[in-house]
Amino acid sequence: MPHRLALLLAAIPIAACTSDLEPEICPTVGVGDLVVTEVRGNQSGTYGEWIELFNAGGASVDLRGLHLGLRKLNGADPDLLIVRASTTVAAGDYVVLGAFPDAQRPAHVDYGWHPDGLNSDGSISHLPDGGALDVTACGVTIDRVVWNDLPADGTYSLGLAPPDAAGNDVMAAWCADTIDDDPVAPGLPGTPGVSNHPCP
Repeated sequence: MPHRLALLLAAIPIAACTSDLEPEICPTVGVGDLVVTEVRGNQSGTYGEWIELFNAGGASVDLRGLHLGLRKLNGADPDLLIVRASTTVAAGDYVVLGAFPDAQRPAHVDYGWHPDGLNSDGSISHLPDGGALDVTACGVTIDRVVWNDLPADGTYSLGLAPPDAAGNDVMAAWCADTIDDDPVAPGLPGTPGVSNHPCP
């Protein structure tokens, strides 16, 4: 009897115990349609860390499924942030993705990427001071930005108007934005969700 039971169990297909993987969600976006325009790294206060994108394409885009791959300049400490909820950005508009739980994000952030970007102990994995960011959709690189240093105060800001994915490849087009002229958030330089100040 034990031998018959073993044969019966062996005859059950293993596939019956598995489930198909869900297909990867691919935003409808082409190369250069999204442009990285501003990065705020780890600083004191509650303004948080965030990445701003500009929609340089001709149509609104739902970013759900978009990947933001981060790494240090030497390739170490790779981190992947994924837009896991519907987040729409209109053509010619900006969107801010930040280091917050989405349900607790502040007004200047359109999508909070936690629990992505957290260490195993729940602490925040900060944006690298010198690093690279790849914005991809289903394996296609939409935009890439590399920086040597993030400002200790303010943001790493693209000074081009309008922003474009070729122009943001040039480090000379970027600068530290430390201008404090926001009446809503005094003392917090940066321009999340709106056009950047020109670089000096």
